[in-house]
Amino acid sequence: STNVYRIATFGGSSTYCTGVEDKNTWPNFLNQMMGDGVSVHNFGVPGYTTTENLIQTALLASEVKPHLAIYYEGYNDARTQHVLGLRPDYSHYHGPSQIPTLRLNQTVPILATVKLYRGVVYRLRKSMNAPVVKPPAKRSAGTRAVDEIAMSIYRRNLEQIVALCHAQGIRVMFVPQQVSDGDLPAARQRQAHHHRRAEQVLHDGV
Repeated sequence: STNVYRIATFGGSSTYCTGVEDKNTWPNFLNQMMGDGVSVHNFGVPGYTTTENLIQTALLASEVKPHLAIYYEGYNDARTQHVLGLRPDYSHYHGPSQIPTLRLNQTVPILATVKLYRGVVYRLRKSMNAPVVKPPAKRSAGTRAVDEIAMSIYRRNLEQIVALCHAQGIRVMFVPQQVSDGDLPAARQRQAHHHRRAEQVLHDGV
C-alpha cells in the first residue's frame, strides 16, 4: 500500500537474529513498536558485511522501495582487520572464513541400509568432506593499531550505501555494533574508530 511507511533492516546475524523465531527478532519488535501503518522488512543474513549489504541495497531496496533503511553494522567488517593482502571485496578472507562459522564443513550423517545405495552414499560423503574453497587469508601479527586499509574499505562501503540509498530516495540510518575486547583483539580501539567513521559519513551525506 502507498500509505504504508516501509523500513528495511540490513546486517548480519545480529539483524537476522540467529537462534530465535521471527516473532522474537528486533526488526519484528520494531515493527510492533511502530504500530499500524509501518512495515519492517528484515534483510539480515548471517555473516554479511557492508560489502554484501551494499549489493543488497542495489538489488533488493529497489524492489521493496523502503522509505528508511537501517544498517546494523560493524562486527563482521571488524573481522577483516589486519588480514594480509585484504582485497576490496573481502573475497579471499570473508567467504572462506564463513564455512566453519556457519558450520558448513560438517558432514551430514547418512544411513545406507540398501547395498544399491552404498556407492552413491560413498561419493556424496566424499564430496561433502572435500574442500570447496581455499582457506581464508592469514592475518598479520597481533597489534592494537587500527588497520587503515580495512577501515578505508569499510568507509567506502558506507559511503556507497549512502549514495545508492539517496539515488533511490531512501533515508539512511547506521547503527554501529558494540564489540568488547573479549570478542576481538583491540576491539575497543577499533570500535571507537568505527563510530568516528560512521558519524563522519552521516555528517557528510545522510
